[in-house]
Amino acid sequence: MSAVVVRPRQGLFPVVTRHAPGRELCSVGDLSVLVMRVHEGRSRVYGRDDLDVLGVDVARVYLRSRENLELLVDAHLVRLELTRGPRGVPMVRIKHPALGASCLLLPGLRDRMLKLLGGESLCAVVVRRDLMVVFSADDPLARVDVGAKLAEWAAPHRPLTRTQYGIEESGPRVLAHADTEIPVDVDEDEDPTIYLAPRERPSGARLIGDAISDILVPHRQPA
Repeated sequence: MSAVVVRPRQGLFPVVTRHAPGRELCSVGDLSVLVMRVHEGRSRVYGRDDLDVLGVDVARVYLRSRENLELLVDAHLVRLELTRGPRGVPMVRIKHPALGASCLLLPGLRDRMLKLLGGESLCAVVVRRDLMVVFSADDPLARVDVGAKLAEWAAPHRPLTRTQYGIEESGPRVLAHADTEIPVDVDEDEDPTIYLAPRERPSGARLIGDAISDILVPHRQPA
């Protein structure tokens, strides 16, 4: 039986996207980083301008969101599937309906993946919002093979990004383009901002109090 992926019901989490409404918190390659607040199953995405209005420190919010993501992974609420890709390349598929791509920012990602994949060189591709793939790149051709599969893995939508990232101790590093043509099927009907549309926009003291509380108190899943 397949494991059930549970959506977080509260906390702050990082979100990566190609289409940031307003100012991003930071960027990693061609992806923008925002923060998503989840409260009782409802989500609201914040950019730098929103956090400025709240009067909270952007760096502190970003670090807290990454800590919460790590807690979610440690609680096995994000699926890590060890598998093999083209020509038997070992890889891990990281899956979560809202935060798969966000795991590019997971603290300690390299150490966690090395325990599963071994080797020395690790790369990642952010396929969709719900899926990231980390693979062993000790074989130089692995990046070419994975790049050629990107559109297929992302179907029926286009890949979130074509960029490949080296997974290092200091975090993700943008790699030079692999020597291959990567086919990308563009879905002209897809609205790329749909995943970032806020479902609610709380206002006033409630918004500020709740947001600051989320920042100061780490998110933990109930036992």
